[in-house]
Amino acid sequence: MASVVVLAGLAIAWLLLPKEAPKEAPPIPRLRVGSELVPLEGDPVGHALDLVRRYAAAEVSLVFPDGSERKVRRSALGVEIDRVRLAELVHEALRPGSALHRAWLDRGQVAEPILLPLPLRIREGLALPKILDLKAELDHAATDAYVNLATKKLEPEKVGYRVDVYGTLARLDAAFRRGDDKAPAAVEVITPRLVQSALGNVEFDQVLGY
Repeated sequence: MASVVVLAGLAIAWLLLPKEAPKEAPPIPRLRVGSELVPLEGDPVGHALDLVRRYAAAEVSLVFPDGSERKVRRSALGVEIDRVRLAELVHEALRPGSALHRAWLDRGQVAEPILLPLPLRIREGLALPKILDLKAELDHAATDAYVNLATKKLEPEKVGYRVDVYGTLARLDAAFRRGDDKAPAAVEVITPRLVQSALGNVEFDQVLGY
């Protein structure tokens, strides 16, 4: 009888204890590939792969110091998709407790999507000839300022450019991983030895010789 009374008391005490509120499920982040959101319905890995394929098939703009751009198809650079790595990134981003998910929560901006790095590789054997073609087209020596006696004008100097092939490939690789549509080319700027300002004000109103 005493044991029954003790058990009943314990049961009443347990019922009277404050209950912990059920823990809320962690939020599910949105995912972004480049500038596109990944649909999470159905097969998010498949949707992410479609977006990466679309990005890999489009063009990238190489930006040069003078502001000019050259468009190159990413397929011409031999871009390949690491599908296994892409699937791992999607699963890690959506799995509560993963390092990627925790970093997103710690950032305190759960309204912002997780930007997935694009697992793309450039096949150097295909990319090098393409960059070398651009180098042959764009490389030119610097030109000093000079007096053009035929036109009686002071011609200004022109800077020269020398494209760094491997540096440009490295910048393309970094841009592809971020999902950017533009990448700055790695270019060495060659400064002329004689600039227009060093020649002063040249006048052509008098005949100096013939």
